[in-house]
Amino acid sequence: MKKVPLFIGVARVPLDALAVCAALLLSYRLREAGIDLIPRVQLLEPATTLPAFDYYFQTFVAPGIGLFLILSALIGLYSLELREGAWRHVGRIMLAVGLWLVMVNAWFLLVLRELFFSRVLLLQAVIFMTVFVSAVRASLIMLERALLRRGIGKLMVVSVAELMLRRCSS
Repeated sequence: MKKVPLFIGVARVPLDALAVCAALLLSYRLREAGIDLIPRVQLLEPATTLPAFDYYFQTFVAPGIGLFLILSALIGLYSLELREGAWRHVGRIMLAVGLWLVMVNAWFLLVLRELFFSRVLLLQAVIFMTVFVSAVRASLIMLERALLRRGIGKLMVVSVAELMLRRCSS
């Protein structure tokens, strides 16, 4: 296996984890501050049901990252042989985020028997997760292409017919 695709493939996992972590933390901080995503339109009331940040991180962010990584692996987002277009890849990211949302809601409703802290926080988290993970993946693709343009990671292939022609012509 070529080293560059292997490196890019392995780098997806921790970078996805960072992207999901950033999305969950950003959505918490925005909800905590009462900042809406629509400029100059105050739709939200102050958050009264948000837990303390440490509790949120330990009981939701860390397990949420793990859940997203497991779901992504199950739908094939960490396959080293990705042969699909960019839009299909984004669709698979959206599928992973959607499954993550369903699993989080199911956990809170069926196991904990309570509602999630904030529906707005979940909506923001889903939007940010989709954008951040897609941006990470696009950056990795651009990095891989830049390395290949410089000749790093190219695999030289010689066909049998070419060897035969060279041998016959000499």
